[in-house]
Amino acid sequence: ELNPSKIFTMYEDGYNYKFINEDSKIYHINLIPKETSPFSKVELFINKHKMQISSFILIDKQGSNYKYIIDSFETNIEFDKDFFTFNTKEFEEVDVIDLR
Repeated sequence: ELNPSKIFTMYEDGYNYKFINEDSKIYHINLIPKETSPFSKVELFINKHKMQISSFILIDKQGSNYKYIIDSFETNIEFDKDFFTFNTKEFEEVDVIDLR
């Protein structure tokens, strides 16, 4: 599996990359895994002016394509410290099993 947020750093390790082409707006780069992976290739499309990923396509070994389009980026967002904390008091009917 691939966490979509990993797309921003996956090229750093475990993938060979190949420049495919460019036009006036987009760079097209392919990432090919160095080792066994559920994906045979990842196609990146990078906005030349913003230098941000605008879309990517995951191609699995069975030939299925999964396309993700990134409409916008938001950076430096402040979150409350409880934003990523599950509050059991709000969901009393849920059984929480802590396997730590």
